[in-house]
Amino acid sequence: MKYLKTLDFAGQTFIFGAYIIGSIWIGVAEQRWNSLAMTTAFAMLCLGWWQMISALIMLVMNAPFRKQRLTHFITALVYLGILVLGAKYFESNQTAIMIKWIGWIIMIGTPVVLGIFYYSITWRCVFPKYSSGKFLPHVSF
Repeated sequence: MKYLKTLDFAGQTFIFGAYIIGSIWIGVAEQRWNSLAMTTAFAMLCLGWWQMISALIMLVMNAPFRKQRLTHFITALVYLGILVLGAKYFESNQTAIMIKWIGWIIMIGTPVVLGIFYYSITWRCVFPKYSSGKFLPHVSF
């Protein structure tokens, strides 16, 4: 289980790192700020599938933070369902242009929040917080 958590953390960190380096390269070096949204969408697509598979494996293996992983997994499934149903609606309706900014929030903002949420779960699992009260434990003040 320890190696699986470490592999999961390394994979997520690699995807986040590649996204940050790619975003800096696109924004600063090439001055194509309009491509940043697509870079974010692609990175979150890769990270989302990694995290969904990880959450499913960890739920089956009864890993720690089960409640948070289940919350992430169900929220991600609901998000994907909304995305599919929303695509069908906007495909047939011309009001998508009027509410374009809401679409960007739904398409980009939600995966970023889900990605950071699951990364924090993985971080707490790999780097647990230990209490620092080891000095003279038999003496109570």
